[in-house]
Amino acid sequence: MPVEVKSYQTAGHTIATCIALAVLDIIVVALRFWTQRKMRVALKVDDWLVVIATIFGVAVSCTLIYGVSQKAFGYPLEKENLEVQRNQGALINKVQYAVLLMLPIAYGCTKASFLFFYMRIFSVNHRSKTHTFLVAFVVLIFLWVVSFFFATLFQCRLNFWTYGSGDQNFLSQCVDTGSLAMAFTGSDFLQDLVVISIPIPLVWRLHLSVPKRLSVIGIFLLGVVTVGASLARLIMTIELAHGTFEENSDRTYRVTTYLYWAVVECGVGVLAACLPTLQSHFHGMTWSDVVSSTVSLVRIRSSNSRLDKYAKSNSTIHVNHSTEAPYHGKESGSARSSSSRQHLRPGAKTSEEPMPDLPREYMSEVV
Repeated sequence: MPVEVKSYQTAGHTIATCIALAVLDIIVVALRFWTQRKMRVALKVDDWLVVIATIFGVAVSCTLIYGVSQKAFGYPLEKENLEVQRNQGALINKVQYAVLLMLPIAYGCTKASFLFFYMRIFSVNHRSKTHTFLVAFVVLIFLWVVSFFFATLFQCRLNFWTYGSGDQNFLSQCVDTGSLAMAFTGSDFLQDLVVISIPIPLVWRLHLSVPKRLSVIGIFLLGVVTVGASLARLIMTIELAHGTFEENSDRTYRVTTYLYWAVVECGVGVLAACLPTLQSHFHGMTWSDVVSSTVSLVRIRSSNSRLDKYAKSNSTIHVNHSTEAPYHGKESGSARSSSSRQHLRPGAKTSEEPMPDLPREYMSEVV
C-alpha cells in the first residue's frame, strides 16, 4: 500500500520553501545593516557572522533546488529503469553530501552570532563570569563546527568516488551515517536550547521594571522558533535512523524530509538572529536601557568590591599621629574620602579601579 506523501515532501513545496526562506533571509540581513547604520551603531562580529550564515543558508537552498530540478528529491524513486534509478541514487548522495558539509558552518555561524550579540549587550566587563562563559561557549561552537565538518568530509574516508557510484558502494565504504546524523542533530538541538536560554537570567537580574524585563526576554525568546525547527529535524532524524519513518516510502521522500527541515532551520535561524536588532526599528525601542542597566549593575558590584577592600586594608587609622584606634564611624562619602587621604598609615594603599564604560555605540543613546 503506497504511503501518503506529505506536502513538504513534494517538489513544488520544497522549492517554494527554499526560495522564500532565502529571499526572506537576504531581506532581514539587509534591514539589520540598515538599522545599525540608522542608529549609528558600529558593525561588529555578530553582524558579519550572520552574513556568513546567510550565504551558506542560501547555498544550501540552491543545492536542494538543484536536486529537486533533477528529480532526486520530491519525486518517487524510479523503479522500472535500473539505470535511471542508479543515477538518481548517486545524485541523492552527492546533493546530500554537499548540504551536510555546509550545515555545520551555517548553524555554527548563527549560534555564534547570537553569542556575540549577547556579549555586545551584557558583557561590559571583560573580567566578568558572563563574558568568560560566553567566550567559552563560542570556542565550544567553533570546535563543534570543525569536528562535524571534517567528520562529514571524511565519512567515506578518502573514497570520494563512492558518492557517485550508487547505494551499495556508499553503504560498504562509509561509516554509519545514521549515527553521525543523530550526533550532529542532537548536539545541534541542545546547543540551540542553551543559546536561547542564556538571556533569561541575564535580563532578569537587571535594574529594569518587571514589564520591561519581560518585554526584553520576550524579544530574545523569538529565537525559540529555531529550537522548534531543530527539534522537528531531530525527530525526523530519529525516525530515519531507527527505520520507523514511513517504511514503505521511497528513499527520495525520506531524504527530502531531512533536508527540508535542515533548510528551514537555516532560514529561521538567520531570521531569529536578526529580530532583536530589527525590533528597534519597528517598535522604536533601543537596547540602551538594557546596556545602561547592565553597566549600572556592574558598577554597583564594582563599588561594593572596592568598599570591601577598603574596609579590610584601612580598618585602623592614626589619630593626631600618636594614637591608634579602630575605625567604626559612619561618615559621609566625601568626609570619609577626605579623612582617609589625610590620616592613612604611611604605606597604606588605596584602590582606584576604573569603572566599566558604556559601549561607544550606545553612548549617544544613554547620555
